[in-house]
Parts: sequence; C-alpha cells; structure tokens
Amino acid sequence: MLNKYSLVQIAWKININNMRSFYEELVENRMHFNGRIPIAGHVMLNRAIPKQAWELSKDKITMESKIGEGAFGEVWKGTLRLFTNNTVPVAIKVYDIHASIIC
Repeated sequence: MLNKYSLVQIAWKININNMRSFYEELVENRMHFNGRIPIAGHVMLNRAIPKQAWELSKDKITMESKIGEGAFGEVWKGTLRLFTNNTVPVAIKVYDIHASIIC
C-alpha cells in the first residue's frame, strides 16, 4: 500500500549526492541561464532563496573527526568560528540523503 512517505521516496530517486557539487558550483559561480538555474530536466530555479538569519555558512564550520553515526546520518566533532573569530567546539549532524524517512 502506498502512503505519502512511499511517494516521497519514489520522488527522490534522483541521486542528489552526485549532483550536489554540480549545483553548488552553478549557484556559487552564478552560472545562470536567463537568470534561472537548471535543476533537473526542464525544471528551473527561477530565483535564489536567501539564507535565513539562523543558517550558517560552510566557511564558518570545520569538521574534524567522525564521532558516530545512526540511521539518519553521521555526527562529527568540529568547530564553529563565530563573528568575533573565536571558535567553539560543536557536534555536527550530517543527514544521509539515502536514509529512510519511514520510522
């Protein structure tokens, strides 16, 4: 029997991990096509979604060593560089795109 979670899994058959760096490069290097960014097939991102105030930039986080993993991804020991350039030890959860969303 299909439920809403089965349909989500079917919809996410695209291998996002292999394409992630390609799309990051497109966005970071502003390789737009008439102001839009190609996503998949004929799907285009018409406008960028701005970062929220609570979101961190990748350059502020340093991943040092993997300290654990579970059904939904990995946990890493790392540091966060604050706006004052001080650093704080942190645990970083890295979601596994292939993890099952059905609990």
